[in-house]
Amino acid sequence: MNGTNQGIPMTRRIAAEMEARISDGTLPAGSRLPSVRDLAGQYEISTAVCLSAYRALEKKGLVERRPGSGTFVRGTAAVEDPKNYFYNWDCVLPSMETMDMAAALSPELEFSSFPAVTYDYNPHYIDWIISRNSGSESHPGLIALNEGLLPVLAAEKALLPLDGFLERSTRLSPEGFPPELLRSMSYGGKLCALPLSFNPLMLFYNRRVFRRRGIPEPDGSWNWNSLLRHTELLTEAGADGVICYGLAILFTPNSFIPFVFQNNGEFFDRNGNCVIDSDPAFEALSFFSELYRLPGVCSHRHGDVRSALVDLMSNDFAAMLIGDGVDYALLRERMPEADWGMVKLPAGKRSATSLSVWGVGLTTGGRAEERFALLERCFEPGPYSGYCRQIHTLPAYDPAANGVPSMMVDLLPEAIPSIQSTSRQAVNAIAETIAVLLAHKLRLTREQCRDFCRKINARL
Repeated sequence: MNGTNQGIPMTRRIAAEMEARISDGTLPAGSRLPSVRDLAGQYEISTAVCLSAYRALEKKGLVERRPGSGTFVRGTAAVEDPKNYFYNWDCVLPSMETMDMAAALSPELEFSSFPAVTYDYNPHYIDWIISRNSGSESHPGLIALNEGLLPVLAAEKALLPLDGFLERSTRLSPEGFPPELLRSMSYGGKLCALPLSFNPLMLFYNRRVFRRRGIPEPDGSWNWNSLLRHTELLTEAGADGVICYGLAILFTPNSFIPFVFQNNGEFFDRNGNCVIDSDPAFEALSFFSELYRLPGVCSHRHGDVRSALVDLMSNDFAAMLIGDGVDYALLRERMPEADWGMVKLPAGKRSATSLSVWGVGLTTGGRAEERFALLERCFEPGPYSGYCRQIHTLPAYDPAANGVPSMMVDLLPEAIPSIQSTSRQAVNAIAETIAVLLAHKLRLTREQCRDFCRKINARL
């Protein structure tokens, strides 16, 4: 066997199959599981992989190891907390506004926020959610997640499939969600969360600067060379340095991810392995490296307020901005609409953009109908549109009726979810290797790319 199945690492595949057999009663309480050696022979893999699978089941409280006797299915079911919870993390949804939304859904809904403020803690948020519904206690609730967290939580069977609930809903219509957003919140053909809001990456531009420099505005037909050339043309320098940046970039992994997609590259293959050392991915990352190293390019710096780049542009200190739906909302607040415009990202071999999606799902556990009714209430027209305005993002449900520009909705067929992998280390591994190098404006070499690929695969 090759150690994977549809992109799922073998450890997780074995754990998931065992968990399913425990859930449906095929392996009743007290059953003795095959020895690690026997299981390794059955799957034709190493005993270390099988031992890891058993440890994952033990961590969830589903099995117990008895020294000298073997591994057995636990005989007692988890005690379920009578409360309903709303789990969130500031890196997914802003806690203050989301706490208010949760209170409006139900005064009895217990809001629980993960205590971390940076994406370095991505794996820990996943562990935190799983730990709330494993062992001897179960604390079911609603959970805020994004397109990167979803495949990991779904592969861990920490989420309830929602297809049937949405089809039976009298409050929500499946057709109200763009199909691309529903797909981004799905795993293994099952809908695992409802998309709450979305953000494609786009190119915004300052009409005042273009007019002042006598340069025609972008019309959506630009390619990579056009972006490079215009960044240099629009950069204004004085005796003391740059006085107007040609291009500002919201620097996150999402800033360079679409260029890989545009070059027909990908970050992970269908077996879950990192493949950024392939020619398409390396060529795209090299282009972004050269673009980002230009003297006329600036980026959002650690500690800057979220509006920093929009503030530069609104004060004519930046001619263009690669940003997302948050920047769109901020620009509407800070600049007259006649003074700025937006187009899709300049294309490589094809036109594509990255797609960030924030959603809400249901953790595994009881009272599913009751919790789905609370989830439905997240999308009540008045409060829902008000919440999206508060957090400066684009509504995912009935976007046209909720004021999302048609151009952004029309981009969805060519928008690709950013980093989707069943490894909880995937997002961090990409951010801590490629992003660190690019953020310091260093040139990416082929050998560095191969080295990054090896390091990332070792962590996965």
